[in-house]
Amino acid sequence: MDASGEISWDTEICRICEQALAGDELPDDLRARVSSRYAQALVYGGEYERAGEVSRGLGRTEDIEFLAARFEPFRGRHVANGAGTGVYMGPVELQLGLAAALGRLDAAVADLQTAVSICDANGACGYGVQAAVELAAVLVRRLAPGDRDRARAVLDHAAGEAERLGMAPFTRRIEQLRAH
Repeated sequence: MDASGEISWDTEICRICEQALAGDELPDDLRARVSSRYAQALVYGGEYERAGEVSRGLGRTEDIEFLAARFEPFRGRHVANGAGTGVYMGPVELQLGLAAALGRLDAAVADLQTAVSICDANGACGYGVQAAVELAAVLVRRLAPGDRDRARAVLDHAAGEAERLGMAPFTRRIEQLRAH
């Protein structure tokens, strides 16, 4: 922060966003000052997936909706980034499902189920685990008839793969969701 109380654009905003992504609680005034500048910078830099992750970590609903609108035309495709080395970041439906999970639960279920199916078909096991765990979390929240049993089945399917891949944060989340 500089003498005027403004947050320095580069290192401090990055540090704050990383804290939020790590699950650290940020004071409300600090969240408000970060605003959406970091997410917008990521978008302009072409890092839509990372911008979504940062926006969800900061609880920036308006940024999440903005990003989801940018992903929408690309349903059925995959998120990738890289100038030189390519980086695969899962199916577009995973990002749309994560965005919809903030309130549009039926849409989230549909998108996350599609993401699970795409990952199963293309062998993107890690993203398949993520999509399955997020799907189960939405089912637990939605609680339509059959959702609890469906969530258990999805978690059972994802648990072995998460363990095999060494995805410790997801194995912990699976156990948390099973406790519901």
